[in-house]
Parts: sequence; structure tokens; C-alpha cells
Amino acid sequence: MFHPYIYKVRDVRANGNCGFRAVAVGLNLHENAWPTVRYHLMEELRIYYNQYVVMLGTKEVTMFKSAWISLKIDSRQLKTG
Repeated sequence: MFHPYIYKVRDVRANGNCGFRAVAVGLNLHENAWPTVRYHLMEELRIYYNQYVVMLGTKEVTMFKSAWISLKIDSRQLKTG
């Protein structure tokens, strides 16, 4: 069904950041640009937090907060490599 729309497949390194790497590649960036993708996601979540809570519903608020806190805490790894 989707095969006519797939024109390129690229494997990214699997090291725990592969989702961010895949998004970077999908945006025509190098997969090593994953910290930039992650940073922009954190900023999106921080700036539009209330709108996402409305979209996702109150049941998901705890999960949403946990994900944001996890990204924020893990971002310390970006500074140390």
C-alpha cells in the first residue's frame, strides 16, 4: 500500500537515539544531527506544553511530563558525548 510512496530507505545507527537519528535523516540532515532534533523536540514540548495536554487529554498528562523530564535529564549526555 505505501510502497509507491517510499523512494529511499536508510539504516541509522542503533544506540538508543535511533528515533532521533531517523527523524534527522528524514529531514535531510546527517544522522549525527540527532542532538539538534532532540533539542527542538524538548523546546516544542516546553513551549506548547498546555496545548499538548489539551490535545492528548488529562489521562496522558503524567506520561507527557515523564517523557519531557526524561528528555531533559538525558540531555546531560549530550554535553559529555
